[in-house]
Amino acid sequence: MAALDLPDGLARRAFEHAGADPSRLRAGITAAHGAALAAAGIDPAVLAAPAPVPPATGAYQAKGSMESVMRALSDWPRSAGEPLTGAHVAAVVAASAHGTAARALQAIGVEPAALAAAARAEIASATRHAA
Repeated sequence: MAALDLPDGLARRAFEHAGADPSRLRAGITAAHGAALAAAGIDPAVLAAPAPVPPATGAYQAKGSMESVMRALSDWPRSAGEPLTGAHVAAVVAASAHGTAARALQAIGVEPAALAAAARAEIASATRHAA
């Protein structure tokens, strides 16, 4: 979701070019979490009023599928000085077969291959314009 709010606008455009409404991602994440809770026998209504999360201390440590997203972003082949963009995040998330992001995309009807292709096109376009 944070990638959709980046000033470069590339993740948002990738979603739109893939025929997806980026504003539906939050609902997709909620649906994915609700389905996981229901599968575990927990009433998904607990998502309606989440408990506040205490502030984190220490260095950021991603867990599970988000850690693999961060690793994939750090391994992305880029030219010297080429920044990571929201489209990079969208491409990596679209390639994820498991995790909340993959289930959220499925919940809102986003075809991962179409999102990945659109994200790569946005990256290529941004790279050409920067050169």
